[in-house]
Amino acid sequence: MPNRMARPGQLTCVDLTCARSGQPAAEGNTSCAVCGGALERVPDEPPARFTTAPAPTYRPSSTLSSSSAPPTTAWSDRPRGFRIAVAIGIAVAFMLLTYVIDNWDAITGPDFKVGDCATVSTGLLDSTMHKAECGSSRKKLSTNPADLVYRVESVVDHKDGTCRGGFDRITFSNEPEDTTYCLVLTR
Repeated sequence: MPNRMARPGQLTCVDLTCARSGQPAAEGNTSCAVCGGALERVPDEPPARFTTAPAPTYRPSSTLSSSSAPPTTAWSDRPRGFRIAVAIGIAVAFMLLTYVIDNWDAITGPDFKVGDCATVSTGLLDSTMHKAECGSSRKKLSTNPADLVYRVESVVDHKDGTCRGGFDRITFSNEPEDTTYCLVLTR
């Protein structure tokens, strides 16, 4: 007999050590012609473990309600705790970046050294120092502090440092640098 597999409903040898196991046997026999083992019929239905799941049914889009849930994304599939942790991390990174940008002077150290020249411009809420050429006041007899050029006489640590007083001297406190500059008017 040729080497072929038994089909559903045909008799076959069930002894796994027999050379004819799984091959069709002649009808009317009660035992295997090779090994003498029992014969059984191949089942019509494969066992449940070999069956596939039924194919999903197709539903046209017109039957879906408009209140159905939106399609999910990779972000919405993440656990809620993970999404909260990522949002907090992004907020902390943003706040840190904002702090570094606002307080760049504190990170880099004092901008002015003893002997540097600067102008002082006053604003509504704060004042700023800008580098300038020494010995070249814009207007010699101006009363506007922005037109006057000052030389850094000393740099004092801490924003509440004290300087010598006098008519041609000013004290400039820089909070982000935590430094006080003692300035004297250039002549």
